[in-house]
Amino acid sequence: MNCPCCNASVIAKISDGKVVSVSKKQTKVVVQDPNDSKGKLTVVRYKGIFGSLANKTFPLHLGQNTVGRYDEDLHSDIEIKGDATMSRRSVVIDVIRRETGYLFKLKVLKAANPVMHNSKPLVEGETVYLNYGDSLKLGKTTFVFGKV
Repeated sequence: MNCPCCNASVIAKISDGKVVSVSKKQTKVVVQDPNDSKGKLTVVRYKGIFGSLANKTFPLHLGQNTVGRYDEDLHSDIEIKGDATMSRRSVVIDVIRRETGYLFKLKVLKAANPVMHNSKPLVEGETVYLNYGDSLKLGKTTFVFGKV
């Protein structure tokens, strides 16, 4: 059989339905950082101008990443200060690890102003998968989704 992590050949000895031993041939241990998703959001425009947040990068972690306007009481994983047109919890990006790589699933949570994905408006509850190079506009802030 093949190892599900590194695809190396392994031999497992099973007795009474239990794994007794596993031997590996010509394998190397691959350590994966659970926070390393290979995905990031980069601010490219802030409130219609290139401001102090331009080119600021926010790495995404495995699991759910909420994006929204800064609020003292309702925090998001990625918070943008000063853009009153962005909802406090605008979208969530779910980073899912698969054998073939990562999936990045964006879902609109709440948006008083439209959430734009590649210049297409998304409605509350709508879900799309992100590809590297996609643009997102939340309020007046534009992000580009990229590879770490």
